[in-house]
Amino acid sequence: MEKGEVFDLLTKYRLLFLALLLLFVSVVLLQVNYNKNNMHNYTVDEYFTITTVHPKLTPDKTIHRALNGPRMFTYLFYPGAMVGMINHMGGNIYEDGWKYPGHNYFVNNYKTSSSGLKKNMEDPNFRYFHYYLKLQAIVFLFLSFIPLVYLLWKQKYYVAMFMVATLVGINLLALEERSLFYIEPLLMAMMNLLIWLYFFIAEKKIIGWFWIVFSSFLFAITISLKFSSLFIIVLIAILLLSKFKTLEKRLSAGALLIVCSLFFFSLINWNIFYSKEVFNMVIHDYFSNFWQYATGNKGQVVENNKIYNLKNMVSEVFYSLGGLVYLLPVILFLGFRCFSKKSVWVWAGFVFSTLLSIALIVKQHVYIDRNILPFLTALVLITGVMLDNMVNHVLKIDRLKKKTKPAYLYVIIIALIFLPIWGYSKNYLRKIFPSTKSNITNVIEEISNQKMRRLVTIDYPFEDEFIGFSSKKELQSAIPTNGKNFKDFLSNSIGNFQSDDVVLISEINNNKQLTTYVLPSIFNTNRQFDKYFVFYNDIGKDKQFQKISERFNDTSAQSILKDSVVIREDLILREIKIQNGNRIYLKFDVLSTKFKDWNGCRFYFHAKPYEGDLAKLPEDRIEHGFEGWDFTVNENNTLKYGKSLFVVKDFSPTLKKYSEFSFGIFRGCAKSEEFKVNNIILSE
Repeated sequence: MEKGEVFDLLTKYRLLFLALLLLFVSVVLLQVNYNKNNMHNYTVDEYFTITTVHPKLTPDKTIHRALNGPRMFTYLFYPGAMVGMINHMGGNIYEDGWKYPGHNYFVNNYKTSSSGLKKNMEDPNFRYFHYYLKLQAIVFLFLSFIPLVYLLWKQKYYVAMFMVATLVGINLLALEERSLFYIEPLLMAMMNLLIWLYFFIAEKKIIGWFWIVFSSFLFAITISLKFSSLFIIVLIAILLLSKFKTLEKRLSAGALLIVCSLFFFSLINWNIFYSKEVFNMVIHDYFSNFWQYATGNKGQVVENNKIYNLKNMVSEVFYSLGGLVYLLPVILFLGFRCFSKKSVWVWAGFVFSTLLSIALIVKQHVYIDRNILPFLTALVLITGVMLDNMVNHVLKIDRLKKKTKPAYLYVIIIALIFLPIWGYSKNYLRKIFPSTKSNITNVIEEISNQKMRRLVTIDYPFEDEFIGFSSKKELQSAIPTNGKNFKDFLSNSIGNFQSDDVVLISEINNNKQLTTYVLPSIFNTNRQFDKYFVFYNDIGKDKQFQKISERFNDTSAQSILKDSVVIREDLILREIKIQNGNRIYLKFDVLSTKFKDWNGCRFYFHAKPYEGDLAKLPEDRIEHGFEGWDFTVNENNTLKYGKSLFVVKDFSPTLKKYSEFSFGIFRGCAKSEEFKVNNIILSE
C-alpha cells in the first residue's frame, strides 16, 4: 500500500478511528486505572458469578437466584484469570509442590460462603484473580461497542457515535459497577450487541437463515443473564420475522428462532436439568428473587416509590448526559420530527422498548441503581441520534446555514453535557481517574499507633514524607530465587520484618515473592493500589491475640527465658513466661509461610525436680524422674500474630521449684532440638 493510499484511508476513516480511540480510552484505560485503584471492590452477589464455579458447588448445592449466563462468562474467562493470577504468585515448586498454584490454590483456599467473600479479597492472589476476570469483561465490553460505533459512522450519526464512544465509559455508576464481576456489566455488553443487531437487521431488505440462528444464540445468552432484556429481544424477533415476505417463511423462521433459542438456552443452563430436585430448586430460587424485591426486601420505604426511583435513575444517567437528561423529552420530540418515514418506525420501536424496560425498573418497590446500566448505551444512543437529526435539520435551513457552523452546535452540546456534571459533582476528575499515590497516603494516615510502628519501604518511588512513625527503613528488592536458595530467602526475608511494621512495597522485579507470599503470612491487613501494597497488622482484627498479649505482658507473668534459641530451621524461641504458676506461654518467631503445618505437632513438656524433691512427685512419675504434660498443638492453644507464634499450655505442677524444664517437638511434624530452662521457681 502506497503512502497516498494510506493517507486516503486515514482521511476517509479519521472520524471512525478517533471515535474508536476515545472508546478505548473511556471504556478500557479509564476502567483499568479505576480497577487498579479499587482492587478490593467486591459484592456478595459475586457469589452468583465467581463462587458458583467452585468444584464443590455442584448444582444440588448451589443457590440459583441467577441463571447460568454469569457463570458461563466466568468459565469463559477463568483460564485467563488463572494465568494472570499465577504470573503474580510467589513460592517455589521445591517448597510448595506442583499442587500449590493456580486452580488448586483456588479450590483449596477460595471461600465459597457469601460471608467469606470479604476474606477472599484480603488475599493478594485472589485479588489478582478477580482483577483479571474483570479485565477480560472490560475487553469484551469494548469489543461489543465496536460494531455499534461502526454502524453509527456508516449511517453518519457522528454526534451519536462520539457520545456512545465517550459518555458510557465515563459514567460514575458504570465505573463502579465494572469494578465488580457481576451480571450488569456483562449484560451491558450483550445489550450493545443486541442494539447493533437490531439496527443492522433494520437496514437489510432480505436476511438469510444464519441471522435467525445467530440471533437466537445472542437471545439465549442475554436472557440467561437477566430478564430485563426481554423487550429488546421481542423487538428484534419481530423485526427478523418481518424481513420474510411470505407467511410460510415467517412461520418457518419463527419456529427456527424458538427452537434454536431453546436449544442454546438449555445448553447454557444445563444445570437446570441436573435432576428433578435441582429443577424445582431453580424454579423456587429464581422466582423467589422476584418476590423478595416485589415485597420490599430491606429497601427504603418512601411515600411515592416511582418518583423516588425515577429521581435516582436520572441522577445516575446524569453522569453520562449531563444537562441533556433534563431536556430528553424535548430532544425526543424534536428529533423524531426530523426522521424520514422509513426510519421513524424503526426508531420508534427501539425507543418504546427501551422506555418500557426502564418503566418496569421505576415501578420496582426496591430500587437498585445498577439496574439502569444495561440501558445506559441505549439512552445515550437515542439522545445522540436525536441531536444528530436536530443538527442536520438546523444546517439545512437556508437562513441559518450561512450564519451557523456545525462546530458551534457541537460546542453547545458538549457544554450542555459537561458543564452541569463538573458544576454538580465535586472532584469529578478524581472520581473517574483516581490517584494511586493519594490512595496510599490516605491508607497510611488511617493506620493507628504510628508512633509505635516502623515504616519499611521496598522500591516505593513516591517521595511522601510520612512523619508519624518511630523510625524508617528501606530494604532492597527481593533477590532472584530458585529451589536452592528459596528457604534461605524465606528465613532472611521474614527476619527483616517486625509485627508492628508498616510496609510499603512495589511489586516489581521479584517482589511478588514478598507481596503475594511472604508478607501476607506476617501481616493480617493489606491494601493494594495498582502494583503498590501497604501491609500492616491491625490488632483490632484479632481479639484473641489482644487477650493473649495482655496476659503475656502482664507484670504478674513470670519470665523464665528471654533469648534467641534456634530449635528448628524455621522456629526461633524468643521467650517463655509462666502465669499464676500453672500456665506457660511459649513465644516463637516463625521463619516460614507454612503455618498450617504447625497444627498437629506433638510437644513434650517435662519438669525435673531437684534430687531431694523426687519423692514428692506423684507415684506414677517417680520412676520416670520427672513430671510431664505432653500436648498436641492445635488452633485452640496456638495463635500466630505477625511472625510471632504463641503456644499456651495449662499444667498442674506438684512442686514450687524444679531443677529443669525441658521442651521439644517429637512427632506430628518436623522434630525440633530440645530446649531447657534451669532452676525454675514458680510464683503464686
